[in-house]
Amino acid sequence: MPSGDFLTAILAQNTDAPPYEDIINFPRAKDRTDIQCVMCGKQPGEAGCVIPKQNKDVCRVRATPPHK
Repeated sequence: MPSGDFLTAILAQNTDAPPYEDIINFPRAKDRTDIQCVMCGKQPGEAGCVIPKQNKDVCRVRATPPHK
């Protein structure tokens, strides 16, 4: 983790953040017909799979943390 003078130098660069598409580590669906969960591979409607738009291609089952 940057700190001290090094952190100050990094923050002083004032560069733009990279586009989201350049930093994600999984392929996103280009349109609704290609969408599938990036964690389980299911498509919406298959075995109760629901993928809300705000979930970035992750179904509700995989987006929910397990509870004990």
